[in-house]
Amino acid sequence: YDISGEPRSGGVMEFTATVLLNDEVVATGMGLNKKQAEQLAAERALAALGV
Repeated sequence: YDISGEPRSGGVMEFTATVLLNDEVVATGMGLNKKQAEQLAAERALAALGV
């Protein structure tokens, strides 16, 4: 995973998790915390890989 966070209006942080496979982006997920972003990215990666 590659995780980044950016502040949104009202001081709320939004995190983006990116799943990489062989240095290529497989899926991304966004959430209000790191765990939420990672879980969404993982679900999308599994779907994209047909698992």
